[in-house]
Amino acid sequence: MAARHRAERTVRPELPAQFEEPEHAKKAVQHLVDSPQAVGLAAVRDGKLAGYLLGTLKTNDSRERHLWVDYAGLALAAGESAEVYRDLYAALAEIIVPQGYFKHYVLVPSGDAAVVDAWFRLGFGHEQVHAVMTLSDSDSPVTSPATDAPAVPDLTIRHAEKSDEAAIRDLAPTILQHQVRTPVFSATLPGETSQLQDGYAGLLDEADVTFWLAFQNDKPVGYQVFWPEEPSDHNLLTPARCISLGVGGTVPSARGLGIGQTVVRHGLHHAREQGWQVCSSDWRMTNLLSSRFWPKQGFQPVACRLFRQIDPRIVWADGRG
Repeated sequence: MAARHRAERTVRPELPAQFEEPEHAKKAVQHLVDSPQAVGLAAVRDGKLAGYLLGTLKTNDSRERHLWVDYAGLALAAGESAEVYRDLYAALAEIIVPQGYFKHYVLVPSGDAAVVDAWFRLGFGHEQVHAVMTLSDSDSPVTSPATDAPAVPDLTIRHAEKSDEAAIRDLAPTILQHQVRTPVFSATLPGETSQLQDGYAGLLDEADVTFWLAFQNDKPVGYQVFWPEEPSDHNLLTPARCISLGVGGTVPSARGLGIGQTVVRHGLHHAREQGWQVCSSDWRMTNLLSSRFWPKQGFQPVACRLFRQIDPRIVWADGRG
């Protein structure tokens, strides 16, 4: 794990450096081993560990019964081919699919094309992008809030206040309503919209949350929300002094005018002035607006979440009759 992380940091040096050391990498792996419902396999060659695949079996309303392989849940020994991952997954799937775990998620380093390709060749698709942007460099695109941002007439950006709660509740479903449509098709279960609105409204009470609202002609048209991302001894994706751009959106009628770009430059510039060195964010790869917009703002992928859905009929449609 330490060697894999060391290689990843040659591509994305923003990632936390301490996990290049085996004692820190071990804590991240041990955290997964100690998780309830942990499941995993080791590949051994000539009596030595060649690689491992370590996941957790979970059940919840949004993903139902599923396998979740976190970012620290897979690594290979030096010189081993990414094909070892294919063998490990095949053996692990043979165990969990008969138990009814048909949905499989895995977070892999985006900087290793061979690893990503190996999982693609297992039938996985690219679901989520995890990315970072460096704010501390002198040539950062956010040294000025107006850098590369178009002039948007009659646009005002300010901190959200408690009196804005009604407007925030109206804006909250913006992303959700976009992602139920093609080509994302992310299902929204009954009650999720109201839960989302309550969650957004609750952010106004969080002292460490920075909630930006954009108004055009005094009408709320967009928002972006930042909060600190706390590093830990098992999170290989979160560096020190990292702030997360957790949610953000623009109402459909105001898209394409440069509002989102203006707000994100404003928010990132403010974060930089507050001493944050890195900003993280994530988005759905199948969300065409997001997957084109965020990289243009300077976010660089560090990990991707891949997903595979097994046909549940396999438990009885086994070719025996």
